[in-house]
Amino acid sequence: MKFYPTLEETLARRFDDNDEVRDIVNHGIYSGFNGFIYNYEITQFFTEFEDEIEDVIEETGFSLNDVISTCDTFMEMRIKCVYMVAELFCMRKYDIIESLVEVA
Repeated sequence: MKFYPTLEETLARRFDDNDEVRDIVNHGIYSGFNGFIYNYEITQFFTEFEDEIEDVIEETGFSLNDVISTCDTFMEMRIKCVYMVAELFCMRKYDIIESLVEVA
């Protein structure tokens, strides 16, 4: 996956298919989506955006320590954090898509 200057821009460019966004909202990203499948992909993404990922998690009312306390390994923590951020992005985008459909 190509990374852009910010987490938000990277996610926006990655999740530009509304059907895929809808699938993630309905089934979760754990079911396997390009760029978020293999541990090396998760590690690269987490490393690139670690500070921004932590900010997004804190905006939800959780902390990185909350996530860590539920994990047995550092890799599991990375996966949970990256998946949480990607799913939150898709949920926000889905809400926008649905509000536009209602207006039309």
